[in-house]
Amino acid sequence: MYKFKGYTFDSVLGALYHQEGSIQLRPKLAQLLEYFLINAGRVITREELLSEIWINGEYRESSLTQSIRELRKQLNDNVHDPVFIKTYPQRGYIWLTEVELEQEETQPEPVNQKTSNLGHKNPYILFMVVGIFALVVSAGLLYQSNTNSIINSTAQTQQNHIRRILIAPFINETGETKLDWLNYSLRHMLIEGLKELPNYNVVPDNTALQLLAAESPKFSNQEQALDSIVVSGRADQWMLASVSQEFGRFVFRYQLSQPNGERKEGVIYSEGLDLSLPDLANSFIKQFNKGTNKLSTFKVSDNQFSTKDYLEGLHALETHGVGLAIRYFEASSLHDPSNTHALIELARSYWRTGQVEKAQALFAKLEEDTELQAQSNLRVRLLFYWGELEQVLGNYEESERLLKLALANSEELSNEVIRSRIYLVLSDVASKQQKWELYKDYVNLSKVGINLQNDVSTEATRLYYIGSPPAARPEQVTDVNLNESLESLHRSLSYYQKNNNLSLLMQTYFAIGQNFVADINSRAKALKKALELAIEQEEIIYKIKIANYLGFFYIQLHDGQRALKYLQIAQSEFNTGLENSPLYYRNRLLEAMGKMDLGISLVDPDLLDAADGIFTEMESSNVRDYPHIQADAHLLHGWTLLIKQEYQKALPKLTRAQIKYQSLGLNDSKAYADYSLMYAYLQLGNYSKAIELFDDSKNKKLLFDYAAIAHLQLEQFDEAEKLLLQSKSSFSGLWREQDERLLGFATRVMPIQNDNSISTLIDQWQKPYSVYCESEWGM
Repeated sequence: MYKFKGYTFDSVLGALYHQEGSIQLRPKLAQLLEYFLINAGRVITREELLSEIWINGEYRESSLTQSIRELRKQLNDNVHDPVFIKTYPQRGYIWLTEVELEQEETQPEPVNQKTSNLGHKNPYILFMVVGIFALVVSAGLLYQSNTNSIINSTAQTQQNHIRRILIAPFINETGETKLDWLNYSLRHMLIEGLKELPNYNVVPDNTALQLLAAESPKFSNQEQALDSIVVSGRADQWMLASVSQEFGRFVFRYQLSQPNGERKEGVIYSEGLDLSLPDLANSFIKQFNKGTNKLSTFKVSDNQFSTKDYLEGLHALETHGVGLAIRYFEASSLHDPSNTHALIELARSYWRTGQVEKAQALFAKLEEDTELQAQSNLRVRLLFYWGELEQVLGNYEESERLLKLALANSEELSNEVIRSRIYLVLSDVASKQQKWELYKDYVNLSKVGINLQNDVSTEATRLYYIGSPPAARPEQVTDVNLNESLESLHRSLSYYQKNNNLSLLMQTYFAIGQNFVADINSRAKALKKALELAIEQEEIIYKIKIANYLGFFYIQLHDGQRALKYLQIAQSEFNTGLENSPLYYRNRLLEAMGKMDLGISLVDPDLLDAADGIFTEMESSNVRDYPHIQADAHLLHGWTLLIKQEYQKALPKLTRAQIKYQSLGLNDSKAYADYSLMYAYLQLGNYSKAIELFDDSKNKKLLFDYAAIAHLQLEQFDEAEKLLLQSKSSFSGLWREQDERLLGFATRVMPIQNDNSISTLIDQWQKPYSVYCESEWGM
């Protein structure tokens, strides 16, 4: 037995005793607590805890973080003023309280989970083993299709565990859509209230919606879908509620699944909403905690008008967009200037609607709020939203600082979705800073949240790529299964349409449009619908991103005219605060690329000159602050000059691109610059220089083609044949009639009739600037 600060812990039974009663800890939590107690007073690193308790497992990091939170909840410990467990950022944890080890003759010595020997004849261990065996056998019987089996022997134990509860969207049965906000707001207050209670972890909102989107089509009613989610282990309980009006009263009916498999039904009446929303939420919470006095103390503001406007703003954010929501957040902050909930959402709404300077000023003001420092949930939102903004603006060091602070504060929150999103933005920031190992780590960490919760909006972000061919390069596409993702996105689309969630609809359409395993027509329709929704919701940042992507999409289809139309839509939104952002320079890059593409198809030298002018302008601008875009601009400028047959002028542009890609560690992109330079040297007759640039480790067909042509020009037939045979083997799907003709020259099956025959072939060959379509990335 271990004793500390009024608690007694039986490590054999995994039971924690306190004056309020006993709690049966799950096995991993019991092991974690015992390890802290044995090592009280010294800092224990996360690595040590993982190696000692989580030896194996795909989600070890996430499981440890969740267990620390859960243990703190069971001990009523405060992360900001800890009595038991103190966090040392970047180091680990320490157990602060003195521990007394009590050994009784009538009881066995406490057992260390790591070193216990089940061969000992220990009745307590035997009891525990038999109990675990019984639980395992019972678990298999917990749920059978369309039944509600009850396990009485484990019900009391399960009630003491931290339970993951999924709160389904409340149903409005009043017939008045103007009351939709009430359903949303009451559910929001209930979720926030349950987060404060020690025995509950609420499934994050986007995760809950995605789970329902995946399961609902399989069943005839929502209760069956929710039961399926519980059976699969993704939640322990669920709640479903509706609101109606009867004889002038509001009637809230609910169903609450129980840990033992039963369902509880109830009803709450309100005379014309005479109760405040927090009071109504607590009326529901009482149903969760019969026999206890634990209620929520969560509040948005002391001012009811401010609270109502804030909640209506959150609802508007989902169903109508940020353009309407911002008005509610402004009204909320006018009613209560100290309402930090509303102010944080207002700051984010400012930059999403393009009001960057207002957003930065408000974020900075909120950062100085000392009361906010102690509120982890609010502080994480503030830091994350601010970090997102700085990333959009290209201030990568500041973005990294803010996001890392958000991560540190999020450790105590039971919300893997927000952590996953933070990691995603950090991964993008790391890639822009050329920190490739860190980039990979962040991508892998972000996948924990995605795989555990299948969050579609996070998935959409991961699928996002934009820009020139190098920026959309296959080397930057993650290992997401795009076919599976597409199925998931279409299920989500149907669910969000049904529930009129315009914000997530926009993001889902955007993700479908970016998923290049979908057919072209479906992608085009999805992107146009996403843009339409972004405009409707006044989502300026998304409007720019989607319009820019549509520009790139049509450039890939060699439809420069249509591409320029969409790029102009994005261009019209750049204002003070965004004019030097990466979004702006990507837009200019794509505009020049669109003119280049149109110039090729129309054989229009004026359009090529216009593209040349934009690239020249970019080279003298602040684009150097964004080396990825700068490298792409050098490459595309070189291509434009190759099209204009200004080969000598193209050389320095292409060389700069080559050097920049190499310094950025973008080897795949460097290959574009390599074969572009080889082409220029072939046209200039410098065949030896072209051969020097050949690198057979790069998986690009044009490298082999151009090197083979150079060898043929130098009458090095054996070398040319070797390269062409290797190319035929490696790129069989891209092998063409002209390749066979070139091989005929190398093997001397086809005679070289005159000195110009190979030179003519070069002019007819695939050009380096014609491979910016997805279908030809392998070239």
